[in-house]
Amino acid sequence: MDAFVGQLRLDPGKRSKVGGYYHDLEIGNLDPEPVDRRVWDVLADVLKANVRGLAVFRPEPPGLAASAYMREPTGMQAKLAHAPEAAKAEEPDEIDRLFTAGA
Repeated sequence: MDAFVGQLRLDPGKRSKVGGYYHDLEIGNLDPEPVDRRVWDVLADVLKANVRGLAVFRPEPPGLAASAYMREPTGMQAKLAHAPEAAKAEEPDEIDRLFTAGA
């Protein structure tokens, strides 16, 4: 996460938020389409790989089977689901925009 925070000049205090988004991206819980090109550039630099090409091979997000077992949300989903109402009403910040295009 240090590479994202450093190269994208993000608030170091929000490192865990960046980590949550990256984790969700990595395990397939976050749609890679709206992720900002700068995020992919940092990841490509760190991994020395064509990460956009690798994104094609990402795991499928949990589907009906996951909901049938009533799994608890993970990563950023869990943080957002358990956040106080006031936090949910906040405007998207730079990190939200980088990983979700502000959606």
